[in-house]
Amino acid sequence: NSSLRENILFGSGYDESRYQRALSAAALPPDLELLPDGDMTEIGERGINLSGGQKQRVSLARALYASCDIYLLDDPLSAVDAHVGAHIFNTLIKKELKGKTVVLVTHQLQYLPSCDRIIMMSGGRIAEMGPYDVLMAGKTKFHSLIKTFVQDQATPGQDQRSNHGQREHIVILQDDCGNDGIDMAGDDHSSFDSLLLEEDVEHGSRDGPAVLVKAEDRRTGAISLNTYLAFARACGGAPAAIALLLITLLAASAQAGTDYWLGYWIRQGDGNTTSTAINMSSSNDVSSPSTAAMLSPTPVVSPSSSGSGNISDNPDLELFIAVYFALAAMLIILAVLRSIF
Repeated sequence: NSSLRENILFGSGYDESRYQRALSAAALPPDLELLPDGDMTEIGERGINLSGGQKQRVSLARALYASCDIYLLDDPLSAVDAHVGAHIFNTLIKKELKGKTVVLVTHQLQYLPSCDRIIMMSGGRIAEMGPYDVLMAGKTKFHSLIKTFVQDQATPGQDQRSNHGQREHIVILQDDCGNDGIDMAGDDHSSFDSLLLEEDVEHGSRDGPAVLVKAEDRRTGAISLNTYLAFARACGGAPAAIALLLITLLAASAQAGTDYWLGYWIRQGDGNTTSTAINMSSSNDVSSPSTAAMLSPTPVVSPSSSGSGNISDNPDLELFIAVYFALAAMLIILAVLRSIF
């Protein structure tokens, strides 16, 4: 977060004359008088302590201060009231940006006669294009649109929201001081109420600027015992902390036990833990009795570290299933208890 001034400078060097021109063209001086520290007021994340119209005008002031050759303005007058919009158009766009290339996207039809070239969009495509006088000379959609707009402006009591078409649900809110904002129709509050957010601003001494966001305290090194005690107190005291620790240890043990038991169950196979090996020996000399005896199959029984076959054939299948489900049930119960704590 930084101050309103830094949001306008945006990394550029500070020039008093240029800065004041940008503020005046964006109609910001009356708003600076309302902010606790003027242009040194800290702006929160996403401009939380500014109204919609103020954020629009800060962006316009930033763009003007940058002094670029080409400006793309996407409906910059949508969040301001009529007289502020007229000031911005006549002072900022027509005067301060004179000699610049300005592409202005707007629904404010009253400013079209001052534009050099007009492009009318319809369905995402260019419907008509040309100077204002040329477009008005023909019997086109643009001519009909402007004619309807002029008639609506001249009709007393006409609902101005009808000019916005599908934007009818947006209304302009204006407080007694002339500051603008946007709110949805039907809301019973104005965005101006959140202008200063005084309950969230730490004013401190008036000798320095108000601080919206405190700097975080950082420490390095090992975690002290007091930190662990603070966590224990936050958990509800020593009994709750000890219970949570035990539940965590039991849950870890149950998880490890479940994995071990499942692996042990698979290694047992069908429960047959012996194997038979037949040792055969052949020789060209089979005349001796000892050689004949060696040709006879001799079973050798040796223990095996793991069984084979289908585990469903294991005679202890019910025991394996019971222990596995008991461990799984314990895991579920411990997880529920840990979520409670």
